[in-house]
Amino acid sequence: MRNEGFICLWRKTQYDPIWFNSTPEQKAIFITLLFMANWKKQKYDIFGNEITLEAGSFIGSYTQIAKLTGKGVSIRNVRTAIDRFEKMGFLTRKPTKRGTLIIIVNWRKYQDKDYETDTRPTRHRHKTDTAPTRHRHKTDTPIKEQYNQVTK
Repeated sequence: MRNEGFICLWRKTQYDPIWFNSTPEQKAIFITLLFMANWKKQKYDIFGNEITLEAGSFIGSYTQIAKLTGKGVSIRNVRTAIDRFEKMGFLTRKPTKRGTLIIIVNWRKYQDKDYETDTRPTRHRHKTDTAPTRHRHKTDTPIKEQYNQVTK
């Protein structure tokens, strides 16, 4: 796993039950799981066997997740959080010989910048397909002079 790039933490997540009904430890674990997941389809060589993991999945252990989450998070916290997240449909897990395969079910919902959202551009923000404005002012008149002309 490479330690490059970023993850998205959408503001709408704060209203999702996976977030607002979680303990502080579970919230930290939630973010750690997003950090650990592949952001794109990748191939791995695990002891001579080539496997392909899809975006939103990774192989790890409760110990590894607890360690990466940081101080104050125990293996028991991780096990409880993953049990809860699985019941809520956030992830699925499958034990393997090399660890637990964890798949974030709605990976696109949490990470894909192109995932359909319920927001539309406002009148103050251009759509992405509009051309930029070339000239802000039709004349080279300083703003103070324009103000004086309007207020006369």
